[in-house]
Amino acid sequence: MVRFQDGDGNLGLSETLFPEDIQGSFAPGQPNFYNFFCNLYKKTNGKYSPVLDPSGNRIVYNGRFPRLSSDSREEPLEGDIRYSINIFESGFSPIKKGDTIRFDVQVVDRTFNKSQVVTTSDVILFSQE
Repeated sequence: MVRFQDGDGNLGLSETLFPEDIQGSFAPGQPNFYNFFCNLYKKTNGKYSPVLDPSGNRIVYNGRFPRLSSDSREEPLEGDIRYSINIFESGFSPIKKGDTIRFDVQVVDRTFNKSQVVTTSDVILFSQE
């Protein structure tokens, strides 16, 4: 879960109600297709490193979340974004039970304003604590 505040309430993208959200800068393959950027890090010997796939590419969990208000809203908006991922879905996973991980998260609004990067606290996988 990520807590957010947006000064003008223009967070989120829609693929059904607002076709412009899948064209131009928001089209698939474009840098602004995603509006939620999530990088995974693993702690080894007290230091965090990006988690890499077998090809040496960073494992990221970028995504899109829906519009949180209409275009006519021009007032502050705040709340929580809950985002679920399955870090084991690809079949390959350098992450194992007991590993400590964390995430860096950033959101972008429809006018391309970027939030500060938020770093989660440590997550110990499958911990009973």
